[in-house]
This record gives sequence, structure tokens and C-alpha cells, in this order.
Amino acid sequence: FNYRIDSLVLIAFLGAAGFGVYSVAVSAGEVLFRIPRAVATATTFIVGASTFEESALTTARSIRTCTAVVIACAVPLFVLAPWLVRLFYGDSFAAAAPALRILLPGIVLFVSAGLFSPFFAFQMGRPVVVVYVSLFMIGVQTGLGVWLVPILKLEGAAIASTATYLTSAVFITWYFCWLTKIKWYDVWVVKREDLKTLRRLLPRGRPSAPASSDR
Repeated sequence: FNYRIDSLVLIAFLGAAGFGVYSVAVSAGEVLFRIPRAVATATTFIVGASTFEESALTTARSIRTCTAVVIACAVPLFVLAPWLVRLFYGDSFAAAAPALRILLPGIVLFVSAGLFSPFFAFQMGRPVVVVYVSLFMIGVQTGLGVWLVPILKLEGAAIASTATYLTSAVFITWYFCWLTKIKWYDVWVVKREDLKTLRRLLPRGRPSAPASSDR
């Protein structure tokens, strides 16, 4: 529900036409959600089964790495947004491009912050933390949406979403760091060893087959 509250507020103020244009921006941004889902699948068992310290370090490392990958994907999407929207949807949906650009910074934070969930749910046995954060997001996004959408239209809905994602990411990062004593920059700032890990995971070209000699 907290994923869609901005759309519901937008429908209430701008109707189905405004929602249709805005949904293009949302759908394009949500492509980035595939990245943390893959990371969560790969790390959930380790996060849940390891010691508290190792689980916390794994969570921080997965968030740093995921953030780097998501930013690498979001930057070209930000730059090419107007061209891509017109290419796939036509000039009638051109207004979705500015909204998509506003949404992207919030999405980068939000999709990576979602990797805190396995730590709270499986390591600490407190999935209710995620519920509290979701309820907080619904309240903040509803208030901002009701305030900004009548004034700024589609961009207002995007600003409300990005501000909500930023606020929730700051809060859940603070709570995680308070529990684990890990510094915030060790959660969000990519390190050299993270980049080395990413390079090892990149597909490498196949070695070419040796040329056969005529006999």
C-alpha cells in the first residue's frame, strides 16, 4: 500500500488521466526494484543464520553494493528519461519524464533500504519494525501528497514520494546503526573491496577456441 499511496492521492486530485501519465514514471522507476530483490535472495540465509555481528556486516555490505549498482543503472535512466518516454509511449506521456527524474533519487535510497528487512525479520525476529516503517511512510506520503499534488501536479506526487523514501531511509539507517554500532557511511558508501567483488561477479568473455590447423 505504501508503494501506491502517491498514485491514489494523484487520482483523487488529477483523475485517471493524470494517474495514467504518472504510472509511466512509476513503472520505469520500479525496474530498479529487481536489483535488491536478487541481492536479498542471495543474502537472506546468511543474514538470518549468522551471528549478530556477521549478520549486521553482511547487511551493510549488501546495501553498499546494491546502492552502487542501482546508481549505475539510475544515472543513464535519469539522463535518457525524456527520450525513452517519448520513444516507448509517445509525446502524450512526455510529462512523465520530469516526474521520473524526481522519483529516481528516492527510489535509489528506498530499494537499497529494503535490504534492512531480512536483518530485522530473521536475525532479530522483529518484522514489526518493517511494519512500523511502512505505516510511517503511508502517513508522511499521504500528508505530502495532499499538500503538493494540487500545487505541482505530477511533480508534486514525485516530490512527495522521494521525500518519503528519504525520510524512511534516514530513520531505518539510524535505527540499524544504533543497534549494531556500525557507522552510517559503512552502510551507504561503497568501498574498494565492494567494487572488487562486483568485478568478480561480472560475466567474462569466453576464451576463443584455438584455431584448428590443417593437416
